[in-house]
Amino acid sequence: MTAVMAEKVLGEADIFAVAQPAMAELWRWHAAEEMEHKAVAFDVYRAIGGTEKMRRAAMRRSTFFLIWDILHGVRHMLKCDGKLWSPKVWFSGLAFLFGKRGVLRGTLKLYRDFFRKDFHPWQHDNQQLLKRWSLQQQ
Repeated sequence: MTAVMAEKVLGEADIFAVAQPAMAELWRWHAAEEMEHKAVAFDVYRAIGGTEKMRRAAMRRSTFFLIWDILHGVRHMLKCDGKLWSPKVWFSGLAFLFGKRGVLRGTLKLYRDFFRKDFHPWQHDNQQLLKRWSLQQQ
């Protein structure tokens, strides 16, 4: 899941257009770091005999708990800011995630590929994104 998000972050140059530069750079660095090791745990899991059924179940659970954790954090921050019941804020958040330029827009195929029996993370070869990011750091 983190590799899917990382590909989106490094694949779209303007995804952080309105973010503070330091935060945008931190998220790009984190995305590159996630992409670099995206197959390590997957390969270890397969090497020790992990099953396809358990792999898929782990992704479903991870998805649920990641969404739960994010929503819990958002709820807490909005409550502290006095904006928990602001429709404008919630619609803005939905647009940020799923709108025309949303951070989750276009990631469903990458996510669904994980559930294929023949899946391996490097079937989504995004080395060019890592290389481009690395060159920008020099």
